[in-house]
Amino acid sequence: MEALTYDPNNDPHPGYDDLTPENLDRIAKALQKDLLPSEDYHAQWCRELASRLKAVIDMFDDGNDVIIQAKLGDQLPRMFEKMLDNVANRAVQVKRERAKAIRNDVGIEITQNTIEQYDEQLERLRVQWWTINEAFKVARGPVHQHAIDVSGISFGAYTRLKDLPKVQRMRARKGQLTMETYQANKDDFWTFARETGLVEAPTDQDHGADTMRLE
Repeated sequence: MEALTYDPNNDPHPGYDDLTPENLDRIAKALQKDLLPSEDYHAQWCRELASRLKAVIDMFDDGNDVIIQAKLGDQLPRMFEKMLDNVANRAVQVKRERAKAIRNDVGIEITQNTIEQYDEQLERLRVQWWTINEAFKVARGPVHQHAIDVSGISFGAYTRLKDLPKVQRMRARKGQLTMETYQANKDDFWTFARETGLVEAPTDQDHGADTMRLE
Protein backbone atom coordinates (compact mmCIF):
# COMPACT_ATOMS: atom_id res chain seq x y z
CA MET A 1 0.00 0.00 0.00
CA GLU A 2 1.26 3.45 -0.96
CA ALA A 3 2.03 5.66 2.00
CA LEU A 4 -0.20 8.69 2.41
CA THR A 5 1.53 12.04 2.61
CA TYR A 6 0.09 15.43 3.67
CA ASP A 7 0.79 18.51 1.60
CA PRO A 8 -0.50 21.67 3.41
CA ASN A 9 -0.38 23.63 0.17
CA ASN A 10 -3.00 21.33 -1.41
CA ASP A 11 -5.24 20.93 1.62
CA PRO A 12 -8.81 21.87 0.57
CA HIS A 13 -9.63 22.49 4.23
CA PRO A 14 -6.93 24.80 5.59
CA GLY A 15 -6.31 24.58 9.25
CA TYR A 16 -5.72 27.16 11.92
CA ASP A 17 -2.31 27.96 10.49
CA ASP A 18 -4.07 30.16 7.87
CA LEU A 19 -5.81 32.24 10.51
CA THR A 20 -2.98 34.70 10.87
CA PRO A 21 -3.64 38.19 12.30
CA GLU A 22 -3.42 39.62 8.79
CA ASN A 23 -5.98 37.19 7.39
CA LEU A 24 -8.28 37.69 10.35
CA ASP A 25 -8.08 41.45 9.81
CA ARG A 26 -9.02 41.09 6.13
CA ILE A 27 -11.92 38.80 7.03
CA ALA A 28 -13.17 41.25 9.67
CA LYS A 29 -13.07 44.15 7.20
CA ALA A 30 -14.89 42.12 4.54
CA LEU A 31 -17.61 41.11 6.99
CA GLN A 32 -17.99 44.68 8.21
CA LYS A 33 -18.39 45.96 4.64
CA ASP A 34 -20.98 43.29 3.86
CA LEU A 35 -23.00 44.21 6.94
CA LEU A 36 -23.10 47.92 6.14
CA PRO A 37 -26.32 49.09 4.44
CA SER A 38 -26.06 50.09 0.81
CA GLU A 39 -25.65 53.81 0.24
CA ASP A 40 -28.96 55.61 0.09
CA TYR A 41 -29.89 56.67 -3.43
CA HIS A 42 -31.39 59.94 -2.25
CA ALA A 43 -28.18 60.88 -0.45
CA GLN A 44 -26.24 60.17 -3.63
CA TRP A 45 -28.68 62.30 -5.63
CA CYS A 46 -28.31 65.24 -3.24
CA ARG A 47 -24.53 65.06 -3.37
CA GLU A 48 -24.55 64.89 -7.17
CA LEU A 49 -26.90 67.88 -7.40
CA ALA A 50 -24.71 69.86 -5.02
CA SER A 51 -21.64 68.98 -7.07
CA ARG A 52 -23.24 70.13 -10.32
CA LEU A 53 -24.58 73.38 -8.88
CA LYS A 54 -21.19 74.14 -7.37
CA ALA A 55 -19.65 73.49 -10.78
CA VAL A 56 -21.94 76.16 -12.26
CA ILE A 57 -20.71 78.64 -9.65
CA ASP A 58 -17.10 77.66 -10.27
CA MET A 59 -17.41 78.51 -13.97
CA PHE A 60 -17.40 82.19 -13.01
CA ASP A 61 -13.98 82.10 -11.40
CA ASP A 62 -12.49 85.07 -13.20
CA GLY A 63 -11.60 87.91 -10.87
CA ASN A 64 -14.21 90.15 -12.47
CA ASP A 65 -16.93 87.52 -12.11
CA VAL A 66 -16.83 86.81 -8.39
CA ILE A 67 -19.91 88.97 -7.88
CA ILE A 68 -21.73 86.54 -10.18
CA GLN A 69 -20.65 83.67 -7.96
CA ALA A 70 -22.00 85.49 -4.93
CA LYS A 71 -25.31 86.24 -6.66
CA LEU A 72 -25.70 82.62 -7.76
CA GLY A 73 -25.45 81.63 -4.12
CA ASP A 74 -28.76 83.42 -3.58
CA GLN A 75 -30.36 82.99 -6.99
CA LEU A 76 -30.03 79.20 -7.25
CA PRO A 77 -32.06 78.53 -4.08
CA ARG A 78 -34.43 81.35 -5.07
CA MET A 79 -35.10 79.57 -8.37
CA PHE A 80 -36.12 76.37 -6.58
CA GLU A 81 -38.16 78.33 -4.02
CA LYS A 82 -40.17 79.99 -6.77
CA MET A 83 -40.72 76.60 -8.40
CA LEU A 84 -42.03 75.35 -5.05
CA ASP A 85 -44.50 78.20 -4.88
CA ASN A 86 -45.67 77.55 -8.45
CA VAL A 87 -46.26 73.86 -7.74
CA ALA A 88 -48.09 74.66 -4.49
CA ASN A 89 -50.30 77.21 -6.24
CA ARG A 90 -51.09 74.74 -8.98
CA ALA A 91 -51.99 72.11 -6.38
CA VAL A 92 -54.42 74.52 -4.72
CA GLN A 93 -56.04 75.17 -8.08
CA VAL A 94 -56.34 71.44 -8.83
CA LYS A 95 -57.88 70.83 -5.40
CA ARG A 96 -60.53 73.44 -6.11
CA GLU A 97 -61.25 71.94 -9.51
CA ARG A 98 -61.49 68.49 -7.92
CA ALA A 99 -63.93 69.77 -5.30
CA LYS A 100 -66.05 71.26 -8.05
CA ALA A 101 -65.98 67.96 -9.95
CA ILE A 102 -67.13 66.11 -6.83
CA ARG A 103 -70.07 68.50 -6.42
CA ASN A 104 -71.01 67.93 -10.07
CA ASP A 105 -70.59 64.16 -9.88
CA VAL A 106 -73.73 62.37 -11.06
CA GLY A 107 -72.36 58.88 -10.59
CA ILE A 108 -71.46 58.16 -14.22
CA GLU A 109 -68.13 56.98 -15.58
CA ILE A 110 -67.19 60.30 -17.17
CA THR A 111 -67.42 62.27 -13.95
CA GLN A 112 -65.66 59.53 -12.00
CA ASN A 113 -62.80 59.55 -14.51
CA THR A 114 -62.51 63.32 -14.14
CA ILE A 115 -62.09 63.03 -10.38
CA GLU A 116 -59.49 60.28 -10.83
CA GLN A 117 -57.56 62.49 -13.23
CA TYR A 118 -57.47 65.25 -10.64
CA ASP A 119 -56.22 62.73 -8.06
CA GLU A 120 -53.42 61.70 -10.42
CA GLN A 121 -52.47 65.34 -10.98
CA LEU A 122 -52.32 65.96 -7.25
CA GLU A 123 -50.10 62.94 -6.73
CA ARG A 124 -47.70 64.11 -9.44
CA LEU A 125 -47.63 67.57 -7.89
CA ARG A 126 -46.85 66.09 -4.48
CA VAL A 127 -43.87 64.22 -5.93
CA GLN A 128 -42.72 67.33 -7.81
CA TRP A 129 -42.98 69.45 -4.68
CA TRP A 130 -40.98 66.95 -2.61
CA THR A 131 -38.24 66.69 -5.24
CA ILE A 132 -37.97 70.46 -5.72
CA ASN A 133 -37.94 70.98 -1.96
CA GLU A 134 -35.00 68.60 -1.62
CA ALA A 135 -33.21 70.53 -4.39
CA PHE A 136 -34.01 73.78 -2.58
CA LYS A 137 -32.46 72.49 0.64
CA VAL A 138 -29.29 71.52 -1.21
CA ALA A 139 -29.08 74.91 -2.93
CA ARG A 140 -29.79 76.83 0.27
CA GLY A 141 -27.32 74.77 2.31
CA PRO A 142 -24.00 73.55 0.89
CA VAL A 143 -24.31 75.36 -2.45
CA HIS A 144 -25.07 78.73 -0.85
CA GLN A 145 -22.11 78.30 1.49
CA HIS A 146 -19.87 77.28 -1.42
CA ALA A 147 -20.70 80.51 -3.23
CA ILE A 148 -19.69 82.50 -0.16
CA ASP A 149 -16.47 80.52 0.26
CA VAL A 150 -15.23 80.84 -3.33
CA SER A 151 -16.32 84.45 -3.89
CA GLY A 152 -15.47 85.83 -0.47
CA ILE A 153 -18.73 87.79 -0.63
CA SER A 154 -21.74 87.23 1.60
CA PHE A 155 -25.12 88.92 1.37
CA GLY A 156 -26.05 87.47 4.73
CA ALA A 157 -28.29 84.54 5.58
CA TYR A 158 -30.68 83.42 2.88
CA THR A 159 -34.16 84.88 3.38
CA ARG A 160 -37.27 83.07 2.23
CA LEU A 161 -39.63 85.01 0.00
CA LYS A 162 -42.36 84.94 2.60
CA ASP A 163 -39.99 86.58 5.08
CA LEU A 164 -38.80 89.42 2.89
CA PRO A 165 -39.89 92.79 4.31
CA LYS A 166 -41.09 94.07 0.96
CA VAL A 167 -43.44 91.11 0.65
CA GLN A 168 -44.86 91.90 4.05
CA ARG A 169 -45.31 95.54 3.01
CA MET A 170 -47.00 94.47 -0.19
CA ARG A 171 -49.50 92.36 1.72
CA ALA A 172 -50.22 95.18 4.11
CA ARG A 173 -50.60 97.85 1.40
CA LYS A 174 -51.91 95.92 -1.58
CA GLY A 175 -55.32 97.48 -1.12
CA GLN A 176 -53.97 101.02 -1.41
CA LEU A 177 -53.35 100.91 -5.16
CA THR A 178 -56.48 101.89 -7.07
CA MET A 179 -57.12 103.37 -10.48
CA GLU A 180 -57.79 106.72 -8.85
CA THR A 181 -54.43 106.78 -7.03
CA TYR A 182 -52.64 105.65 -10.19
CA GLN A 183 -54.19 108.42 -12.31
CA ALA A 184 -53.45 110.99 -9.64
CA ASN A 185 -49.83 109.90 -9.15
CA LYS A 186 -48.65 108.53 -12.48
CA ASP A 187 -45.14 109.90 -12.02
CA ASP A 188 -44.71 108.09 -8.72
CA PHE A 189 -46.43 104.87 -9.74
CA TRP A 190 -43.33 102.76 -10.46
CA THR A 191 -41.60 103.91 -7.30
CA PHE A 192 -44.68 102.92 -5.32
CA ALA A 193 -44.92 99.59 -7.15
CA ARG A 194 -41.30 98.71 -6.43
CA GLU A 195 -41.48 99.73 -2.78
CA THR A 196 -44.62 97.71 -2.17
CA GLY A 197 -43.33 94.66 -4.03
CA LEU A 198 -45.89 94.81 -6.82
CA VAL A 199 -42.96 94.87 -9.25
CA GLU A 200 -39.59 93.31 -8.53
CA ALA A 201 -36.98 95.33 -10.40
CA PRO A 202 -33.41 93.99 -10.54
CA THR A 203 -30.72 96.09 -8.94
CA ASP A 204 -28.44 95.78 -11.99
CA GLN A 205 -29.29 97.56 -15.22
CA ASP A 206 -28.21 94.61 -17.36
CA HIS A 207 -30.81 92.02 -16.42
CA GLY A 208 -30.87 90.05 -19.65
CA ALA A 209 -33.97 91.63 -21.17
CA ASP A 210 -34.68 94.71 -23.25
CA THR A 211 -37.98 95.41 -21.55
CA MET A 212 -39.54 94.61 -18.20
CA ARG A 213 -42.49 92.25 -18.28
CA LEU A 214 -45.15 92.09 -15.60
CA GLU A 215 -46.28 88.53 -14.92
